Amino acid sequence: MPTDVDRIKDAISIVDVIQKYVADLNKSGRLWKANCPFHDEKTPSFIVDDAKQRWHCFGSCNIGGDVIEFIKQIEKCEFIEALKICADIAGIELSYKENTKQKEIQNLFSSINEMAVDFYSQQLQLENSKKYKTYLTSRGIQSDSILLWKLGSTPSNTKGLYNYLTSKDISPDDIMKSGLAINRSDDDTKLDIIDRFRNKIMIPIINIKGTPIGFGARTIDDNMHPKYLNSPASPTFDKKSVIYGIDQSASTIRKKDLAIVAEGYFDVISCHQSGIKNVVASMGTAITGNQLKSITKLSKNIVFALDGDAAGISAALKGIATANEELDGHNTATIDWKGLVSLQEKFSAKIKIATMPAGQDPDSLTQESSETFLKIIEESMYITDYLIEHLIESKDITDPRDLSEAINRIIPSVAEMIDPIIRAHYSQKLSRLGKVDESHISQLIADQRKKMVRVIHPSRNKKQVAIKRDMDYGPEEQILRLILLSDADKHEAFNLLNNEIFEDSINKEIYILMKSDTNINIDNKDIDNSILAKINSLMNIPLPAYSDEDIISMIAEIANRIQILRKKDIINKQSQDIADALQLKRDIQKNDKKLDLDDESKVNLEESLEGLTEQSKELFQELRS
Repeated sequence: MPTDVDRIKDAISIVDVIQKYVADLNKSGRLWKANCPFHDEKTPSFIVDDAKQRWHCFGSCNIGGDVIEFIKQIEKCEFIEALKICADIAGIELSYKENTKQKEIQNLFSSINEMAVDFYSQQLQLENSKKYKTYLTSRGIQSDSILLWKLGSTPSNTKGLYNYLTSKDISPDDIMKSGLAINRSDDDTKLDIIDRFRNKIMIPIINIKGTPIGFGARTIDDNMHPKYLNSPASPTFDKKSVIYGIDQSASTIRKKDLAIVAEGYFDVISCHQSGIKNVVASMGTAITGNQLKSITKLSKNIVFALDGDAAGISAALKGIATANEELDGHNTATIDWKGLVSLQEKFSAKIKIATMPAGQDPDSLTQESSETFLKIIEESMYITDYLIEHLIESKDITDPRDLSEAINRIIPSVAEMIDPIIRAHYSQKLSRLGKVDESHISQLIADQRKKMVRVIHPSRNKKQVAIKRDMDYGPEEQILRLILLSDADKHEAFNLLNNEIFEDSINKEIYILMKSDTNINIDNKDIDNSILAKINSLMNIPLPAYSDEDIISMIAEIANRIQILRKKDIINKQSQDIADALQLKRDIQKNDKKLDLDDESKVNLEESLEGLTEQSKELFQELRS
């Protein structure tokens, strides 16, 4: 029985779907081409193969996949949501049934937040809210930015929002569950409900879809503490998963292939106001695994813009408060720099650190000079280089004990790196700076790596799921089987791969699940049926008794061959198009008696290459070599 994914792919044309989003997608021989919708470019590198129902960007993105993966990327959504969008396009009813009650709850609290946004925005325009507008003006926030970010203020009445929402038939219980009101009565049998936020500037927190999910609040009275207050956890708001400004920044982050992460709301607003629109904030000083996961869907290149105050830098050197939350919702642990490196490795990201000048933050610096801010971002350093610079290179350390302490603070970050070549680079660098034999540094790194937790091997439960698939193991499936069914080091396997090796959307989801340490078990009800069915088919037939070394070698060889074959396939199709065009030209010339046999022989391979795009020429030369 075909899965939902099979039925969707059979029912819709990938070209028709992509053309709805990419207006300049045009047929070019056997392929379709356009400027990539995910990054800026002048020469088309975005290729769609209608016959294979696949797309790929051969430019800076270097990403590709099937129609579901395209919807995931363009709509910035998860697999299940992309599946629903494609099902709607195809007119197919999914076998996957959404929790209707949960959806109704989400819709209710989203509408309550919408009402609150409107209420606070209206309040800011009233005469008695003049002090809040004056404060925003003093911070350099322009009226256009106030409207864009939907900034507002609270009324002087402690029950202002509560009364407004109850007049809209929202129950007191739902208002409190939304986090917008509290019961201040000490007697549980009595209700004395007041607004949670009072005497505050209100900053709506909006998700990537444009839906308000919570609020940040800022007092303008320096004697009131805390200065900032966020919504509590609610059906729509989870601080550990929220990125402020993602709704306004997502498209620019994709285009520039760079996300700048600041600390505060006003950092983001001022940067956008200055024309730097790929800036978001992490809802405080912490960055969590879920937040980083959200950012890396838009770009793998991330720069953390740290405030330039001495306390901030000192805290950063001791370790950014990074909550490495497990993606399956289990325990959260606060970790240091090595945790940030660990997250970087988990999500295949490239994370850099940029520090503002002393006494400044992105907010103040961009208002003073956006060029200076961008230059600092451009000069940002990879995490470990940043640590080495600030702990060793910028200091005149003469005491060997101090030097040893500094090196030992850097070692955990190096040990978290998956790539052995990069680890070796930093081992040599620390050896040179510490003036010790490299073997000592290598041993420290090796000892640290022994302490690292290994990935738990997926369940071998062979229970059948309702949906079955034929045993059709292509190259992508072979890689997944080698990882799923062997005891080879998962970290070593992941080091050889990246998400873009997998162009089949289900294969990619399985790989992402494995990398995020999710329990790959066919009884896991949090995993979609189409994915469970694929996992079951991959695990149905055991592997031969390969050694771990053979497993890793095979994964590397298959991954390399996948990339070569994809390039060859594009070249073959374009070469066939060129050959057809040349043959047609020859036929016309022969008919006109303008070409004799000697002239005909001059049409060579190099002339044929003139018909190829620049990207294709590069691919051809690469394959030729």
